[in-house]
Amino acid sequence: SKKYVLYLIIDTFKKSNIHLLIKSEFISVEKIIQDLNFIPKAKIPILWMLSYLKELGFLAIKQADNISYFKISKDFPDINPDTVIDRMLKIDKNVLPSNLLLERAAKGYLDFFQGNKTAVDILFTTDKMKLWIEYFSNNNSGYVVYNSFATLGLLKWLLNREDIKILEVGGGTGSASVFFLKEIYNKSLIRKIDEYIFSDISPILLRVGNRAIMEELHDIQMVQLKTLDFNKSF
Repeated sequence: SKKYVLYLIIDTFKKSNIHLLIKSEFISVEKIIQDLNFIPKAKIPILWMLSYLKELGFLAIKQADNISYFKISKDFPDINPDTVIDRMLKIDKNVLPSNLLLERAAKGYLDFFQGNKTAVDILFTTDKMKLWIEYFSNNNSGYVVYNSFATLGLLKWLLNREDIKILEVGGGTGSASVFFLKEIYNKSLIRKIDEYIFSDISPILLRVGNRAIMEELHDIQMVQLKTLDFNKSF
């Protein structure tokens, strides 16, 4: 929901005092980081948030020497997040995992901006695994659309091919693999796949992904597991 993302950005700006800087004058991301003593890596998420608010009509922007300057042009709305989430869940209760992940990320932004925590600390510690498993699930309406469209593309691609070998990089929790392999199995196209390598840098995710595949697809035996860091040479 755009409205929920809008609430999280406004809340982040108020907690970090960014809203005070963009309220008084046109200001660049670099100056925001300097004035609030944020780490340089804060530039990318702050710029994204400013651009998002600008697209929704809450910020004005001007350019000088290839630098963007932002200023509030319309008062931020007073949004009740519980009301927004309740309305979303009435439409589709299966979007909750996406909201929970957005909320977790937003709560960690100030610590990230100040250099107190890394993104890994905020989102990828062991205690966050349940959050990711529920997000990267075909039961999550906010995520399954990606797996469905990717599968449509793969189905179109493999129709005129045989003896196919597939390497999935960053397989994660396995939901994309499950969606794709189920579709080709149900369409009697599984014979076209000679080898399917499910890879990830994380041994934990390899186990999680493999378990998801095995639980959903008992009759498919060609899947192999590989630990792979694509930042290094194959």
